[in-house]
Amino acid sequence: MNLNLGYKITCVVMLATCFCYSLSAQNKTNNSAKGEVNVIAEPEFHSILNKKLTYDVYNSGYNGHRVQIYFDSGNNSKQRAYDIAEVFYKRYPDIPAYITFKEPYYRVRVGNFRTRLDADKLMSDLIRYFSGAFVVKEFISVFDEPYSASTSEPDPTLDIPGFYDSESIQEETFR
Repeated sequence: MNLNLGYKITCVVMLATCFCYSLSAQNKTNNSAKGEVNVIAEPEFHSILNKKLTYDVYNSGYNGHRVQIYFDSGNNSKQRAYDIAEVFYKRYPDIPAYITFKEPYYRVRVGNFRTRLDADKLMSDLIRYFSGAFVVKEFISVFDEPYSASTSEPDPTLDIPGFYDSESIQEETFR
């Protein structure tokens, strides 16, 4: 019985020694001591990885809400959208405004809100100045370029403070 116990202890010590030796051998032969990792893979792997990274870059953002303060088409709709964005920017310089064109309409949407409640707070303040303001769901991309103030003055023929009548808003379907 005593011989059997000695045999077990000897086996455990030898296994532990072999295990420790294999760990130290890996450290000695490792040429990438600076934290570098070499990936050996098929060329298709790198192609798929690059496509995934490109997709992630261009689709980085979140589903959120903005307040739409202008929506129109027609001959002067582009200039009017810029004029309204300029007036908004002067009144609310800390809130970004975005001018978009989705054929045939120009839109001015403001804010980047994660929740509808936050967008509703701004809308309740904006409704005094922009009578047709309403909240829209939108994908908010980190690459969206906000409107920046220009040196030109807004069009003097622009109706202030209402900017446009709520009757001129056309129904729009959203996803």
